[in-house]
Amino acid sequence: MFVKPGPRQDDRDRPLVVRAPNGRLLSPLGQDVPETQFWIRRLRDKDVIPAEPTPAAQAVQEVAAGGEDVRDAATEMAPNRDKAEATS
Repeated sequence: MFVKPGPRQDDRDRPLVVRAPNGRLLSPLGQDVPETQFWIRRLRDKDVIPAEPTPAAQAVQEVAAGGEDVRDAATEMAPNRDKAEATS
């Protein structure tokens, strides 16, 4: 099932910070999680809400599933400033 963090009580514009049982943070864009008792309780308590996957959320999941750090993947996609400065 695909879920994303629910809204915060004090500031509805910001999502809750939700930890998965493995200690990792749930992406604010949402992610696919197993339908276990843990996630069913999170749904019941409105810590997470059901959602539809977005293209951005799917891209984050693909990178995370590959075992890569999202920051490493972003660095590879971004132009390398050091090389650009060295050639200038």
